[in-house]
Amino acid sequence: MLGKQPDLLNKNFAIGYFIPSVIFLVGAYSVYIHLVDKVVISFDVLRKIQESSALVGTTLVALLSWTGGILLLAINRDIIRILEGYGVINPFRLLTKVIHIQKWSFRRLKRRKSELDKKRDNARAKGRDLCPVDRVKRREVTTRLAWRFPSSEEFVLPTSFGNALRSFEVYPNDMYGVDSIPAWPRLYAVIPKDYREALDDAKALLDFWVNLWLASMIILLEYLLIAATNGLFNSSSLIFAGCLILASYAFYNRATASAIGWGSLVRSSFDLFLDDLRLKLGYLKPANPTRQREMWTSFSRAVFYTDPESLPPRSK
Repeated sequence: MLGKQPDLLNKNFAIGYFIPSVIFLVGAYSVYIHLVDKVVISFDVLRKIQESSALVGTTLVALLSWTGGILLLAINRDIIRILEGYGVINPFRLLTKVIHIQKWSFRRLKRRKSELDKKRDNARAKGRDLCPVDRVKRREVTTRLAWRFPSSEEFVLPTSFGNALRSFEVYPNDMYGVDSIPAWPRLYAVIPKDYREALDDAKALLDFWVNLWLASMIILLEYLLIAATNGLFNSSSLIFAGCLILASYAFYNRATASAIGWGSLVRSSFDLFLDDLRLKLGYLKPANPTRQREMWTSFSRAVFYTDPESLPPRSK
């Protein structure tokens, strides 16, 4: 589920793509500086930048960063899908062949919620409320299931980031019977401008942390490759590599948190503007919630499979 692609000169492009590109260039060059005295590598371009004027060097870095930002924008969907765990050779997916931590966590939370639900039901049967401690625990478990996992185990992905996204992708279907994948670009078109800007800002923040994660991983691989091929592993290099690993982990966690924040706005979009989409499409107002689900399920089937016979009836 993606929104409007940012313009190449607006703030969302700068936040989501240009700044991570600058940070990547600075980080990659810092690794080179850290090892350049120990490794015989020809970096004629970098040397020329150092020897040139500050204006020329700054301009070249800006152009490289802008080009890198465009590249990140072009492959944004692919990067996100890698972090979600899609792809046959995806390392996140391969790890699930050993143990699927996310499914294990999902089942554990489901069991815990079931236990607390039974305690609540037993307390109600006796005319009492669930004790405050268990009430807080149940609220925490229920909230985590709702915001960090999809509603069914069959939709659980290999990563926590992927499940944070999947949780709000299945939300419209759980609530209204509408498939978010075909419905989202149509709904986005009827969302008011100010709300779309809020959505785009949240997506830009998500892209910022995702691209920083990618930058940190590439810099880590660069460092390890140079150090390994030239026998430069020592305590300081291991500490430096460890810091990069911690940074990538922190960026991943921030990307997951940003996915939840963006997802909150996407969920609200369906709650607030789904009926506006119905009016725009010209469909009859459903008589009750059951009819509403049937209408949106038929609509989803029609647009997903290009099946005009499944389209709901339109008002005359």
